[in-house]
Amino acid sequence: MKVSDEKLNRFISKHMLDYRLRHSLSQEGMAEQLNIAPRCYLEQENGRCGFSGQTVCHFIAVLSDKEAFAFISDLRSVWDEDKPST
Repeated sequence: MKVSDEKLNRFISKHMLDYRLRHSLSQEGMAEQLNIAPRCYLEQENGRCGFSGQTVCHFIAVLSDKEAFAFISDLRSVWDEDKPST
């Protein structure tokens, strides 16, 4: 079963917000880390638009190895939740 875009966007948004708050970044600072416009980041963080693959790649690149592993592991769990039980 395909993970819904909305569910995936909520997952990414939550992780980006958590990262931003843990690292005491403003929304503008986070946008700079992701190489996107602040307005674009605000829209994404608030769930009003989706994330490009490029933005997600920039996000993974700013994470520490431990944070990146946790992000990817958590992302896989989102897919596992939607798999039909056998």
